[in-house]
Amino acid sequence: RKITFYVNHRHKNGSWIPLEVHASLVEYDGKTLIMSVGHDITERKQAEESLALVNRLYRVLSKVNESIARIHNLDTLFKEVCRILVEDGEYLIAWLGMVDWNEHTVKPVASYDEKANFVYNVHVSTDDVPNGRGPSGTAARTGQPVISEDNESNPHMAPWRDRIRQAGFRSSAAFPLMLGGRAIGVLDLSSDKPRRF
Repeated sequence: RKITFYVNHRHKNGSWIPLEVHASLVEYDGKTLIMSVGHDITERKQAEESLALVNRLYRVLSKVNESIARIHNLDTLFKEVCRILVEDGEYLIAWLGMVDWNEHTVKPVASYDEKANFVYNVHVSTDDVPNGRGPSGTAARTGQPVISEDNESNPHMAPWRDRIRQAGFRSSAAFPLMLGGRAIGVLDLSSDKPRRF
């Protein structure tokens, strides 16, 4: 009789590796023994995770496109996009902020998560100052997407480190909303996994 099962095995260097183990009962010298062979399936697991992420992103894009065609009120659309990103994209939080160039800030206008008050109590500047060097402030200032693969080690996340640690935001990304070559808003996402983006 043969069985296959999956385990995480601790390597001698301390890291964990996923194994696929094939085991069977073998009769030897009047005794029944279990013989097993384990295969490192790290690459297969990474490929499966990448494919799942791509499929999730396509599902999110499709639902966002449907919402854009169906919803004509911007406030409602912004909230719906944030909801889709959290529920279908599996992010911890999604929020959208509009840039106020007179006050040099990114002001939240919509969010979706169980920690919705988080974004409304955080000051994000568009200037090159500590509160403006995180993903959202930088994306607004530069007009380019900004990714923080590991919020814990990213020095630009220092002004919010305790709050993001408490909220479980391990990685973050901000995408500028552009109009006429200038950022008018920022879409910000956070995940409970590092290197999610």
